[in-house]
Amino acid sequence: MLRFRRGEISNNHIVYNNEVNGVVNELLAAASNAAATGSSQNLHNNDVKVNTGTVHNDITGAAGTASANVHENKVFVNNGTIGGNVTGGSGGVSSHVYKNEVSVSGGSIAKQVNGGVGGANATVTGNEVTISGGNLKAVNGGIGKNGSTVNDNTVTITGGTFAAGRIVGGETGATGTAKGNKVVLGAKDGTFDSHTDLTNSTLWGSRYVGSGNNGVIASGKASIAGTALEVNAQDVKVKRTRNFQTYQFNLNKKLSNNATMLTVTEGFGAGADVQWNDIQLDVSGWQDGENDPNSKYYGKNDLTLLKTLDGTRRLDIVKGTSSLTRRDVSGDFEYLLATDNSAADTVANGSVSVAKVTAAVNRIQNANAVYDATGRPVDADNAVRGGYSAYGYSVRDNDLEVQNLPQTGLNSAYGGEVAGRFGSVFGNTLDITGTDDHTSPSVTRTLTNAYGGAITNANNAGTVGGLGENAGNSATVSGGVVTNLYGGYTAGTGSVQHNDAAVTAGTVDNVYGGAVMNAGSAGTVGGEDEFAGNTAEVNGGTVTSSTVVIR
Repeated sequence: MLRFRRGEISNNHIVYNNEVNGVVNELLAAASNAAATGSSQNLHNNDVKVNTGTVHNDITGAAGTASANVHENKVFVNNGTIGGNVTGGSGGVSSHVYKNEVSVSGGSIAKQVNGGVGGANATVTGNEVTISGGNLKAVNGGIGKNGSTVNDNTVTITGGTFAAGRIVGGETGATGTAKGNKVVLGAKDGTFDSHTDLTNSTLWGSRYVGSGNNGVIASGKASIAGTALEVNAQDVKVKRTRNFQTYQFNLNKKLSNNATMLTVTEGFGAGADVQWNDIQLDVSGWQDGENDPNSKYYGKNDLTLLKTLDGTRRLDIVKGTSSLTRRDVSGDFEYLLATDNSAADTVANGSVSVAKVTAAVNRIQNANAVYDATGRPVDADNAVRGGYSAYGYSVRDNDLEVQNLPQTGLNSAYGGEVAGRFGSVFGNTLDITGTDDHTSPSVTRTLTNAYGGAITNANNAGTVGGLGENAGNSATVSGGVVTNLYGGYTAGTGSVQHNDAAVTAGTVDNVYGGAVMNAGSAGTVGGEDEFAGNTAEVNGGTVTSSTVVIR
């Protein structure tokens, strides 16, 4: 440890590797004891790394006193037993403590882990703590006392076991300010150790020591502006959450398509008044990447973003003048946020108690998917879909290949389907290359209905296909057993044009280029235009009935 009265204290490094009976009292890379008057302390870029051994008391990257600038210091704990606190950087009264970091990947820490710590009237900002393993109790991104500004600090949890205690983005005294602090559950790519135990932890965005109402502050109050709980992982369980303005759920490719992301035992706290519009969903992480051979997320996907452990409605959400549903489109997906309380829409303003917040996320375009019965489960109606819309959007340019079936077979497969009252279906492709049982390849199962593109809502007047050169939908069977094959199909009142159904191998009972099943439809099936007609082709395989319809 280096200690100076004033000036620069930087680039000091401690690495502790004592594996055999290694014991020290304290590890401190840099410190200053300069008096506040005329002080020019600047402690930065110091670090401590603990790989093993025992530290009886504290580990600190850098420790300044009054008016010090303490920044960009780091502590790494990879293993070992620590009896005190672990802190990236600390300062005294009126200090400026910023951009310090602590990373814990293992070991046991008896007291607190802190990114940055300041005294009264300090500024503690932009400090970070990342926990990926270890046994811990309390974690703080930033801490200050009365009069301190503790803003924009972050705690990220991707692993670890936590005893009863707090995980806090930023903490200050009752007369301080703590805004923009964040707790993040899971890495951005969804990495989260399945053994992580947060069931005894209370998560705080900002915490004001000495404030009333058990510390709970209503969402929308300026004192917790910008605070956020960011959830990037599935199967995360915590005891309770407090003082987050925003609950942000981010989808990524480590999530299952029917994941439950966050489960809480006790909820937000009385008087939290979490706003419905502050429960946010980002689906951009489900977009296909340049190196993705196939789409992992396609068709219908039903997630639970937030729920109570026992199903009791103790999540109190303020709906304002809106209903407790919200729908939007993002990239290649549409989504609907909703709750389990069907009576919520009858409540004028005020708070509504729910047990669950759900997200229906549907792929509406550009899927390039393969279904082989070994990955994602089938939908509740025993069907698979490449593209799907239930909320008023058109479904286009999706490609679904079916290679194998589950033991029960499949009721339906769709290149693209619109189930809502609005939206058209065009440019979708369904390829059936086999229907063998995925567990017993010698056993062939049956796919009952195969659709290139379909509208399944009787009140929908949209078009299946269209007059454009690439507007038509197509369904092809090159292996397996299919009962009904449709290039284009509608149960609604719109037109079905320029779709194609083809059989090159396998067994099919009935083949339809285009079909309108609504007797009251005024739509057109086919037409005189060059690109209007539907086609049905049999170039191989077996068609067991006389139904080959071209129209």
